[in-house]
Amino acid sequence: MKTPAKKKAAVISKTAAVKHKGPRIIALVCTKGGVGKSTIAFNLAVELSKKADVSVIDLDYQKSLTIFDYNRRELGMEPFKLLTIKGAKELKKVLTDTSGTIIIDTHANDSDLTRLAIIAADVVLTPTTDGYLDLCGLLAFKNVIQDIRKIKKGLKAHVIINRLAARSTGYKDVETFVEDHKDCFKIVKARLTSRQEYRDAFEQGKSVCEMGEKKVAADEFKKLLKEIESL
Repeated sequence: MKTPAKKKAAVISKTAAVKHKGPRIIALVCTKGGVGKSTIAFNLAVELSKKADVSVIDLDYQKSLTIFDYNRRELGMEPFKLLTIKGAKELKKVLTDTSGTIIIDTHANDSDLTRLAIIAADVVLTPTTDGYLDLCGLLAFKNVIQDIRKIKKGLKAHVIINRLAARSTGYKDVETFVEDHKDCFKIVKARLTSRQEYRDAFEQGKSVCEMGEKKVAADEFKKLLKEIESL
């Protein structure tokens, strides 16, 4: 009988061969919740959709992207190309067959679906705050990355400092952490501060960049978008 660890290894081995016809797969991954992963995912999806053919996969149990897409539809705005996934086998097929850019929002735990998303991704984005518990979450995520690096050499997660308090210097703690674990992580230079605009935009089915009067948050996100596009 296979142990749980061996079963997981077998699943990873079977999914490692995923190949994608499109230019890029971007996975938002963090094994700790509450870091703003879904918020970045739906803002990223809206803005990239204005420039490219983008599909969105919502693997998060809270289904934030699905709710956001519903808000856009109800308010008469352009919806996502939202793909429904029911399991690892279906996810692998979609990742293989879908052209264009794919954005995957994963749930906040270590699972076969999350690992498949990481394996398939061209870019792994990992938001974090500058809080102590979130840095502990990054440390736990490092174990997942190291495990997957056995079959995906050179894998690194790009760490986004998110929900930073105004005038905070806590980002230095994140930068120090990433430098100490640079075998698995790389820092993203653009930072996002904690702003009400993100919550207001979600309720209105908009990206923060579509909130015309909220310029500071939009400018921050545009800098992040530009950096992600260059990865």
